[in-house]
Amino acid sequence: MTMELQHWRHWQHPLVFNEDERSGDLCYGCKEPVFGPSYSCKECRGYIHHKSCAELPLGLHHPSHPNHPLILFDRLKYLDNKEEYNKFSKCDVCGERSSEYCYCCYRCNFNIHIRCSSLSLTIQTEVHDHQLTRIWKLMKFTCDFCGKEGNLPYLCAQCDFAIHSRCAACPRILKVYRHNHPLHLTPSLEVHQSDSPICLLCVRKVDTLCLYYCSRCDFVAHLYCAMLP
Repeated sequence: MTMELQHWRHWQHPLVFNEDERSGDLCYGCKEPVFGPSYSCKECRGYIHHKSCAELPLGLHHPSHPNHPLILFDRLKYLDNKEEYNKFSKCDVCGERSSEYCYCCYRCNFNIHIRCSSLSLTIQTEVHDHQLTRIWKLMKFTCDFCGKEGNLPYLCAQCDFAIHSRCAACPRILKVYRHNHPLHLTPSLEVHQSDSPICLLCVRKVDTLCLYYCSRCDFVAHLYCAMLP
């Protein structure tokens, strides 16, 4: 039996469930490539969501804005109104602009991207020995993992360690389809190349504190290039 979903943003046609989507088309909700479980419209080419994005709750209470409930919103609704479009594009938690779905409080003009809304309060990662805690306010910091600046860190209460949420998700060992051996998370200074290491997936210099590396083949990859599907 075919699973269907009547989606709040696409009332014209039902969305049909696919257990193993392989197209890599961008999700209409989070704007990331879709691989795996998904919902898509058979009538409207390219209209697709990750299963998790399609099934987002229409409203929620969030610790970043405890006084009022937040409503799921698509800012593309205001594509013809530049002022409203820009107002809803910036996330009040991470400070960045994105066209992905967000949760909004219309009373306070507060917005949070769906990805920011789903971040856990505390996490245990492979890249740090202690539990890390999310700070739900903007604060400038330099990530101790990649060396890049950010403004919404996970912090360690036991030591002076701060990290991006995306960096915290990096596994110690990773297998990529364009290399035969597993890649290991490695400090950049331990990769002995004459110049700055070159990512062999995107062919650009690696300028982060850590990278993925195969010592057998001297194969280098950016953190996020290696984590792409």
